[in-house]
Amino acid sequence: MIIQLLDELSDTLKVHQLWSNTPPNTAAFASTAPFCYDTMRFEQWLQFVFIIKMKQLVAANQPLPKGANITPMAEQMLGDYPKVIDVIKKLDKALN
Repeated sequence: MIIQLLDELSDTLKVHQLWSNTPPNTAAFASTAPFCYDTMRFEQWLQFVFIIKMKQLVAANQPLPKGANITPMAEQMLGDYPKVIDVIKKLDKALN
């Protein structure tokens, strides 16, 4: 179910042209701020950090994080994209 939701999130980001073909520079990934908000846009974090890391955890049969609550940040940063927020809400629910 998580993989399907991550794929849905990827597809929704693409539909809304929030998907990038170019990752942020390497230094952007060294951020210690939540959601790397100081080095990349939120949609970049979703694409290049969250989705990738979650898929790696599933593939390695590792435990998934509990208590995910990324919806508030999504609402703040992507308020003009309610369909993206809806998918993130589903992910939060699945991870709690």
